[in-house]
Amino acid sequence: MTIRQLRWTIVVYLYASLFSASPASAQRSERPLCEIGSSAITLLRYESRTGFDPTDLRSSIIFLAECPRSVIPALNASSHFPEEPPLSQSWIEGVRFAARDSSSTDLRILLTMAHSSVTRLRDDSLGRYLDGIFEGLTNPQRTDQRTIDSLFERQAMATLDRYARCGAASCYEMSDNVLFLLGTHPVAMLRAMRADSLDAKNWLRGVADDSFSGSPEARDSREAARRVVLAKLAETRVPGFERERHACESTFHAIRYRMVQ
Repeated sequence: MTIRQLRWTIVVYLYASLFSASPASAQRSERPLCEIGSSAITLLRYESRTGFDPTDLRSSIIFLAECPRSVIPALNASSHFPEEPPLSQSWIEGVRFAARDSSSTDLRILLTMAHSSVTRLRDDSLGRYLDGIFEGLTNPQRTDQRTIDSLFERQAMATLDRYARCGAASCYEMSDNVLFLLGTHPVAMLRAMRADSLDAKNWLRGVADDSFSGSPEARDSREAARRVVLAKLAETRVPGFERERHACESTFHAIRYRMVQ
């Protein structure tokens, strides 16, 4: 282990100790969907050796924007290969590298949104932990709403495509990513479902097994997330996309968490 890797390991350990007394407390302080959204971090663990997929990296920044209190516990919970630096270090370096790419406009806009979320927390320790990933960003007020809406629609379509091509080890996390976007940005996801109806139908057929089955300990949090998604859909009105909304509502009304021993 190099000196730099050792330094990062110590930083991760010290920050993790803030949550060790009750590891779920940080996530319970935010919306039930934040546990679902942490799947974006888990996916990056699988990719730490080969390089982060751009869609998954953007998903992790959306997670940061929506659930800033939950990002560090999620990073700390994701194990890493012993001979490699902590995932937190790899993630920060990956975000910095991608933000310097002139073609990564969407990622930089998402980073600006995440910066606003982190700033509102007034948590200096979180800002130090993120180690300058927000440096050089533009004023978020310069980005108009139409641009942001188009960004999330592109991200929703890319996330559906990632689910369609998932392997056995990653389908749970890929499904959670779709679910998280449906619960946080339903208009974008409903539009993406219209644009790619086959992938949308496949996800709706698989979401019960992929996102709502597992250990008994996860039942309550997953049921809470299901109710949040239904409530969000009920208040979402997108003229012309009633069919997609109804398909989602019917699916989630019928789902009940299935415990797997």
